[in-house]
Amino acid sequence: MGLLAASFRTMLPPVLRHQRRHSGDFSGTPVTGGKVKVSGFNSSLVALHQATPKLGLFAKAGLYAWEAKASLVSAGIVVKF
Repeated sequence: MGLLAASFRTMLPPVLRHQRRHSGDFSGTPVTGGKVKVSGFNSSLVALHQATPKLGLFAKAGLYAWEAKASLVSAGIVVKF
């Protein structure tokens, strides 16, 4: 069997999106309006090949990308990172 007999599978889960808000204190300093936004994407490809009746091979390649944005107000100062 050659490489043409290999089977390919892809996995494409949905895009991750999450947002969270926070208020409280950080080491005694009041924090208000804390906000974090996270988004990401994950994808992979799996190749399977039966080399012999007792030996199977596989290869996997993937990509994971994300972005996070955060902001808060502490002591009257807006901080973004």
